[in-house]
Amino acid sequence: MRVVFLRAGCVFLLLAATLRLPTPALSGGMARAGTNSTNPHIGSERRDISVSWNDYWKQVEDTRQAIAELEQIPQERARLRLEGIALQFEALTSVKLPDGPSIAVDHSYLVSLLRNADPDLVRVDHLLASLLEERDSLIQGQFTASDRQALNRILAQREFQWNEQNDRQPSALEKLWRRFQQALAQLGRRLLSSQGSNYIFGIGAVVLLAAGLLFLFRNILFGFVAEARLAPHTRTGDEDLTAETALKRAQDLSHSGDYRSAVRYLYLSALLLLEERGLLGYDRTKTNREYLNSVRDQPELETPLRNVIEVFDRVWYGFQPLDDQAYQNYERQVGKLRQPRQIVQPKTEGE
Repeated sequence: MRVVFLRAGCVFLLLAATLRLPTPALSGGMARAGTNSTNPHIGSERRDISVSWNDYWKQVEDTRQAIAELEQIPQERARLRLEGIALQFEALTSVKLPDGPSIAVDHSYLVSLLRNADPDLVRVDHLLASLLEERDSLIQGQFTASDRQALNRILAQREFQWNEQNDRQPSALEKLWRRFQQALAQLGRRLLSSQGSNYIFGIGAVVLLAAGLLFLFRNILFGFVAEARLAPHTRTGDEDLTAETALKRAQDLSHSGDYRSAVRYLYLSALLLLEERGLLGYDRTKTNREYLNSVRDQPELETPLRNVIEVFDRVWYGFQPLDDQAYQNYERQVGKLRQPRQIVQPKTEGE
């Protein structure tokens, strides 16, 4: 009979090692794991505690029941109860077998799970349930070679290869990194919640609105900017650009295949020519829309000018590609503006 209990004690020691339950403090005697107990040894030297075989399993059962009840109480109270449970297991260092001898136990792994900033209660419950299942097997004495092989495979896993390095206190940088990871995890849970989804939707709506306003502002402000604003780039030194020099520049650029720049100079040559004929007032500060408004009383001029401006805006500001045939069509539209028309007197500012 003594040999059976010794055998059971050895197996129990192996099972306790598999769980790596950390060594936290028990307040004298066998306080129930599920109660909100306090540690009478806080602030004083910790005393190692040894309990009987039956008391130990009673503590494991009570702890599992307490873990199941934590989901129904406030978070702060739950943390206090978890700390109380951790203290009990931390102080428990040995268990007295039914036949007399005691075996050492190490609960450091369980304590580390209980004291985690975001404890995984499901995992803790699974560990306790597995331990109770093995206890039942111990009582029945059903241990086979297959059982020992399974136990060896469990002990060979990385989390059970405990060493002094695992017990060392984390550095300040490691603590900061862990806090950062916990903050990211909390942010992720909030974003995945219903309120977080509304928050993301709100941000997306604001971004879309800002993009729409920016697009509208760009088209209003720059879509009708007069080509005259680019006039400083068309001059060399103090030489003023004329309708003929702008037309010559457009022809040179079109021959070299730079149709986009050619369209710009061709449009500018038309504006300068209309100014020379007194059909509109050329001004670097005017926009294309203002040029159209200035010839509203001249329908025969407003229509071709509008067509020329629309193509210019698409090519120059919208970067619309232009081939040789499209450029020739644009050149013909500009040619309509260059045809002689009745010269009218420019309007004065008072008019």
